[in-house]
Amino acid sequence: TIGGGHMSGELGWVHFGIGSASAAQVQVTWPDGSVGPWIDVAPNTFDLIHKGATTAQRWLPPNN
Repeated sequence: TIGGGHMSGELGWVHFGIGSASAAQVQVTWPDGSVGPWIDVAPNTFDLIHKGATTAQRWLPPNN
């Protein structure tokens, strides 16, 4: 289990402010120590990054 106040880790979304930039790149260091590639993301979005992916997957809330 990650998060929940036990040791370290994040449970849920991680917010990164990029100011007035029109784009950003993110790179994930996974818990096993492996480092993913730099991935382009757009501002004001929720993106999923899966281990081994070379692009982010945009997340949208389900229609209610």
